[in-house]
Amino acid sequence: NQWSVDVGIDSLTQRSVFAISPGATMKEDILRLFSTAALTASGRPKMIAESEVELKYVENINVETVEKEKVFYNHSIILTNMRLLIIPSQHIMEEIKSCRVLHLRFVTTFSDNASFYKSSRRITASIIDGLKFHIRFNAMDKDITLDMLSKSLTRKAWECITNDDKVGNTPPLTSSASKEPTASTFSVLNAGVSGLKRRQQEEHKAVDMMTADALSDLDSLMSRAGDMVALVKRYSAFRFDKPDDESETSSVVADASEMESILQDIGIISPVTKLSAGRQYYHLLARQVADLLHDQERITRLGGVVSLTDLYCLYNRARGTELVSPDDLLQAVRLMESLNLGLKLRTFSSGVTVLQVNSLSDEAMCNKLLEFAVQNSDVGISPSMVSTKFRLSIMVAKEQLLFAESREVLCRDDTINGVFFFHNGFCLY
Repeated sequence: NQWSVDVGIDSLTQRSVFAISPGATMKEDILRLFSTAALTASGRPKMIAESEVELKYVENINVETVEKEKVFYNHSIILTNMRLLIIPSQHIMEEIKSCRVLHLRFVTTFSDNASFYKSSRRITASIIDGLKFHIRFNAMDKDITLDMLSKSLTRKAWECITNDDKVGNTPPLTSSASKEPTASTFSVLNAGVSGLKRRQQEEHKAVDMMTADALSDLDSLMSRAGDMVALVKRYSAFRFDKPDDESETSSVVADASEMESILQDIGIISPVTKLSAGRQYYHLLARQVADLLHDQERITRLGGVVSLTDLYCLYNRARGTELVSPDDLLQAVRLMESLNLGLKLRTFSSGVTVLQVNSLSDEAMCNKLLEFAVQNSDVGISPSMVSTKFRLSIMVAKEQLLFAESREVLCRDDTINGVFFFHNGFCLY
């Protein structure tokens, strides 16, 4: 009795063989079901496919054998439409880089242990080869989690994974015009310019219907997630299809700009919500915000500092739906330093609050501003110049200059042309 078990973190092709050993205990067999997977830098799960959607976070659960021997005690689970991830509960306050994963493709059923005469907090998971184990929940989390598990088994999202759907794959660098034509039955209605326009209208109508169906509710979005990702990838290819000459029309440039904006909006596939995260909403929200800033070195490109106003716009734009309130975002970023996410909250004397990387010290920033002021000793430096030089917003650049002035590193010259800062030479006398 053997079957292949996926053990890869980012790949679905790396395989090993799982076999129930006659000499092993049931606890050991269950442990071997769960492979090891890496977490992100902030402790969030890494998705194995772009169509994988995070559904529910539940804390304080136990995984037990049918004899009620504990396999995982006081852990948390993250349920996606493809996998069940087991994470130690202390990961909320500690730095843990890996978790245990069970692929739902190897589960035949999830059943409720409750009966007409007796209630139960346990769910029984039945594996392909007849092995069973229990998941013990709190009373409030069991029913909704069982419903999500059953729906995930019914949809079988893992069967729709293709090589293009794997996380990290780039869109193809070819357009629809470069594809080989397929044979079709000739019709007078499809001939000529009118036929091309008619086919385009039919394609647009099909896309509109799929989008409306997928976005009607959460269940439809989960079932059509793969189609939506494929749609985005197909349209994203157009941003690479630029002609070799400089004869781009204004409409082409406008379409490319609009597509770039759409691609930037699609940043978070599975946003953390109060419904899915429960009592750990702010902790998980802080981790997802940190992942967004660290991904593609966004925080580095922002100069290591981002104002809460800019962060609010950036994060909600990436979510697209289920927008967070300013108060929720503030509560989340306040937890980042205690969660060791490499970011901390800072408030300037003027009251402006920013989020900055831990490695960015006041002394280092003052030295950078001093060096920049010495290079421009003839004209001085202004907030707009600092903003351009260090990729900061105007507001953050101004606050950094005022802070350097309070430390007597710089001095200001307030003129009719504006405020400029220079190297403070008065401290030498």
